[in-house]
Amino acid sequence: YIEETYTNSYKLNYIEKKNILLSCIYGNDIDYQAVEVAKFSLLLKVLEGENKESVLEVDPILPSLDLNIINGNSLVDFDMISEKSDNYMELKPFSWKYINNNSKFDLIIGNPPYVKTEDMINLLPSEEIEIYKKQYYTAYKQFDKYFLFIERAINLLNENGRLCYIIPNKFMKIGSGKKIRELISKNKYLELLIDFNYQQIFNDKTTYTCIIMVNK
Repeated sequence: YIEETYTNSYKLNYIEKKNILLSCIYGNDIDYQAVEVAKFSLLLKVLEGENKESVLEVDPILPSLDLNIINGNSLVDFDMISEKSDNYMELKPFSWKYINNNSKFDLIIGNPPYVKTEDMINLLPSEEIEIYKKQYYTAYKQFDKYFLFIERAINLLNENGRLCYIIPNKFMKIGSGKKIRELISKNKYLELLIDFNYQQIFNDKTTYTCIIMVNK
């Protein structure tokens, strides 16, 4: 699987890189365009360092990532929606059991959306808000959407899995963050917390963020 490129320099062969991509990397986004961009970026990455000769006998040269990077609402599963609902197109339900052979994950990383309850009420179908309140322990008082992403991700981890997110740091002190703090602290999940305080991480937005890593 390993090829020598220069003296004491090695790389994975192309077939092995394809196999790793298809069997180890999965993603989901509610934005269809973001999904397509992610697929394209991953295919460019797997082709990095290759040439005509190194892929000559590989067929097809580029793998399909349709079962790896998928469009849908990662917070709303099919079984969370009422059979009488007529909002399927808006809710974009997604079931994680249809990818990764219905297995849990070793590592989940991301930058979940930061959306407070007031904005969710203005932007989302009322049915979706009710699903969040009913299905998520962390949907407490004026909760933020990233609380739910943390809870959802923890539930998707295997027993030794890790989660790493960059999120607003206000969950540590606001009243609505009580349940997400309880979820992390009572289960002793916290492995690392880096609080950037007033340091700005994103160039185009003023946000007060931290990096949190939990170890299930």
